[in-house]
Amino acid sequence: MKNIIKVFVAIALLATYCIPAKANETAGRQFCTIACAAAAQKVYYVVVGCYDSLEEAKKAMEYLPDFLVSPVYETTVKGKTEYRICLSCHTTKAKALEEIKKLKEVFSDRPFGIWKSKGLARCVYCPIAMNGDPMQPLEPK
Repeated sequence: MKNIIKVFVAIALLATYCIPAKANETAGRQFCTIACAAAAQKVYYVVVGCYDSLEEAKKAMEYLPDFLVSPVYETTVKGKTEYRICLSCHTTKAKALEEIKKLKEVFSDRPFGIWKSKGLARCVYCPIAMNGDPMQPLEPK
């Protein structure tokens, strides 16, 4: 019974995150940028992984389950650039924590984090979704 529930949750997550917004870009992997929201608006990203280079983040996605493959965002921490694979973003920390709780039901051994950003972060890479279309930068829920 427990395995059936895990499969159901995995399918629900897959349906939620692997159906990208309508893309009008050419097929293939692409870089994408996004305008920042007002600096005062806080956005809480659910982070799948952090890497020192964009290439490392792309390589890490090769080993992720398909429905965890997500856009990569660039940030600077203590003067050092980091690249973060982010699964979703939310307008409140509580919503981000609820998302992590759902993910932990399926991926109990995988660490997930929350990244609080002032406004939308800079998306530097959008991978291809399972349906073959490029993913779009995340929008807060």
